[in-house]
Amino acid sequence: MALPSEGGHADFAPIGDAQIELLRFVAKTEGHVSYERILAGPGLARIYQQSLESSGAAEPPEVARRAAALGDRSAAIGALAIEGRDPLAVAALRSFARIYGAEAGNLALRSLAYGGVFVAGRIAPKILPFLTDGGFLEAFRAKGRMAPLMPRFPVHVVLEPRTPLIGAALVGASS
Repeated sequence: MALPSEGGHADFAPIGDAQIELLRFVAKTEGHVSYERILAGPGLARIYQQSLESSGAAEPPEVARRAAALGDRSAAIGALAIEGRDPLAVAALRSFARIYGAEAGNLALRSLAYGGVFVAGRIAPKILPFLTDGGFLEAFRAKGRMAPLMPRFPVHVVLEPRTPLIGAALVGASS
């Protein structure tokens, strides 16, 4: 059962010093820092930009070229990370996947999702190697004293891009 929610606008809860610095970085321009600011749309670009600024590194020209071609800076950074062509992009996408996993684990705990957690949307299929390399699931399960409960919540990545449309059609047909 899909539950309507605006949970993505809940407060971002950083884990560790690097994520605390990310919170501070995003708060400078956005004020309230929600998971939506980190995990949707320009979130990967924000993580990457914070990494660039904290490291003092210059942005590789390929990022701007790809962003112009794709019309999306986060997509360009994600593609370079998947290809392994930019170490900061790889690190940013790993961080993104860990934050994604931690919040998915939070949602599993909040709803006791024994039937499973289904990660869906446009981003997940594009970054599948980073969702399956261990960091996402490790962060999903890192819940302190509740960690023993976490393996009871199976995690699935939805690859079918028409899932929302199919679901809406099923709800409409059953009305």
